[in-house]
Amino acid sequence: MSVILNSFSQEVNIPTEFSYEGVFYKTYDKATRTFTGKITEFKSEEPCTVIEYLGKDVFKIKYKDWLGYVDSEHLVFNEEMSNLFYDFQEKERLKLLQHNAERQKRIQEIVNKNSEQFNETEVQDTIIKFRESENLQLEAESSLAKKQQLEHIEKTKQKSVSKTQNLGTTTAKKTLIVKEISNDSVSKESLELIKFRNTCHYTMNEYDVIDRVKIVRTEPYKINDNVSIELFKRGNSINIFFYLKADLGCSSYLPSNRSSVTVKLENNQSITFYHTWEMNCGDFAFKGPLLKTHFALLQKSPIKSIVLRGSKKSQEETNINYKEFFIDKLSCIE
Repeated sequence: MSVILNSFSQEVNIPTEFSYEGVFYKTYDKATRTFTGKITEFKSEEPCTVIEYLGKDVFKIKYKDWLGYVDSEHLVFNEEMSNLFYDFQEKERLKLLQHNAERQKRIQEIVNKNSEQFNETEVQDTIIKFRESENLQLEAESSLAKKQQLEHIEKTKQKSVSKTQNLGTTTAKKTLIVKEISNDSVSKESLELIKFRNTCHYTMNEYDVIDRVKIVRTEPYKINDNVSIELFKRGNSINIFFYLKADLGCSSYLPSNRSSVTVKLENNQSITFYHTWEMNCGDFAFKGPLLKTHFALLQKSPIKSIVLRGSKKSQEETNINYKEFFIDKLSCIE
């Protein structure tokens, strides 16, 4: 079957399977990000074929004799799907570069216009009012984010109960940590550890009034003496950064030699990220997309090891000090 896709996709025919049971929908509205028109239900491990990636973690697939849409969290990811995703991301990145250039031009035009039409006092008043408006929008966005986070936590709890008693939400695990070490003899260091693990540390947490999106970036968290991880969210796009104090060649986005980072968990599951950033050489600096499917897997178990692969060699970090990083910190950008 030949399918002609839009300019941000390509004709694909990628076999995969469903990661767990769900609903197969006839249509997907990009504007409202809603699925409509239930076709049927599918079960875990049933085969299907990816036809197109639409962005926002949504795939068009063929299931049996139907064509329809599902969220990425229902699919088992493979390298071909990752390549499809990265091609889409690259085109979106080029669009973003053009948008940013136009955005800077608009900002400069506003500054020039204010300089021509108002005296210095009036310009300062305008800036103050602009910042007040910006703060109000940030508060509104922050309130919405908190509400969405609470809804996500509740949804995760419900999923955990129905799927397995071994899966706990981030909140439940953090509560367990507190119960385990909260006693009369608890040390100051233990209390500080509790506070650290239950606190989000940001280098950026603001609202972009020009693009009307929330931007959140965490501090780099040390996983051990060599590796640190940083989380970044802009609107609905989420990325993860890995930094290694070692030269593995270059961090490459080229399909023929794409760099990757594989996180191995103590439950023997592995999650692989692929580099989508610019080419970096020297100390390893890596950026890759963080999908909804990654969240569910990473929050199941502590880190066992991390394998980082550059253009020339790989390095596996097995001495992990902060094994609970994903369990603790993914909620900071949800």
